[in-house]
Amino acid sequence: MADLVVAAKEGLLCVPGDFYIDPWLPVERAVITHAHADHARAGHAHYLTAAPGAAVLRSRLGEISLEALPYGKKIIHNGVTISLHPAGHVLGSAQVRLEWHGEVWVVSGDYKLDPDGTCAPFEPVTCDAFITESTFGLPIYRWEAQQKIFDDIRHWWRRNAEEGRAQRAVLLRLRQGATSIERYRQCRRSHHLPRRGQRTQPDISRERCLVTTHSERE
Repeated sequence: MADLVVAAKEGLLCVPGDFYIDPWLPVERAVITHAHADHARAGHAHYLTAAPGAAVLRSRLGEISLEALPYGKKIIHNGVTISLHPAGHVLGSAQVRLEWHGEVWVVSGDYKLDPDGTCAPFEPVTCDAFITESTFGLPIYRWEAQQKIFDDIRHWWRRNAEEGRAQRAVLLRLRQGATSIERYRQCRRSHHLPRRGQRTQPDISRERCLVTTHSERE
């Protein structure tokens, strides 16, 4: 059987379905895995995306012809069965499952295996072919566990508070910003960080921290 998905000048093309996945040139029909700018572009005639991310996509692209599909729900276009499944990357991120004549292909989009509370966690999808994003796929990249990173941030936060130093964190709004804010909330709920007005020794209830979020290059 010929490949269900091929690389075209516009982006990834589902050949029998005659639609594209995260295309970078204007097309008639685009399936969008998530709302980051390197995946979601203006100019397509019709968009399909996962329902949890529809509002984010509209806020970034304006008035568009958009169909929002709940996770796991199947639709058929030109004989190809399409469903979207959580990718665990950001709010509304989705893997695209395609079924054609008994063969199943999955296009991952950006995905993350560790759940962080800001979006639906990654859902493994059984398939015959898996097309994966590999932005940091080279073996030179070795990431520490999320918990280790946030433990380091928490210790930095406390140390600066004890020394009376202001602190500022600059984060990408739809990715690190959402994750970091959720982690901060988790820390506060578990008493790792103080609540407003809470007195501790030393007095870190007066700690000063500015979290700045921006959407540059997202």
